[in-house]
Amino acid sequence: MIGLPGSLGGMHLPCLVLALAALRVEISADGDSRCSEAMVPDEVIERFSNKTNVKMSNQRTASYISMVESSLDATDLEAFFALQCKGAVPALERLVLSTNPIKDEGMKVFAAAALRGSLKKLSHLWLSSTELGDAGVQTFASAIRSGQLNNLKAS
Repeated sequence: MIGLPGSLGGMHLPCLVLALAALRVEISADGDSRCSEAMVPDEVIERFSNKTNVKMSNQRTASYISMVESSLDATDLEAFFALQCKGAVPALERLVLSTNPIKDEGMKVFAAAALRGSLKKLSHLWLSSTELGDAGVQTFASAIRSGQLNNLKAS
């Protein structure tokens, strides 16, 4: 299930998904498909963990993570996916990012994680009120088109 920003109005979701998939916008993954946890300083990961209570020790078997209204931005998403690269949340199926200012930059981080294969099990994603603009939606469409989000369901 995909929850998209309210600004996308009354477009029926299956039509929207098809429209997004037709876009020809590519994501730059800098040619590196490995996890980049070394590039995220420990203090950033610690700040993220304190904001959301997502930590290595308590998320190894979690399939559902809700980070609604956690004031997350692109840096926080980088920390989350760095934790995931280190083994946290390997079974992630449902992710709630709603009501966070992740914006277009945060969607680039999400898409890069998808391209690395970090989100292959993801089946449900909530993105309402995340301040995504056109570029963020196009980036999301590219992530879908990559084939790395094949378990994601539209409803």
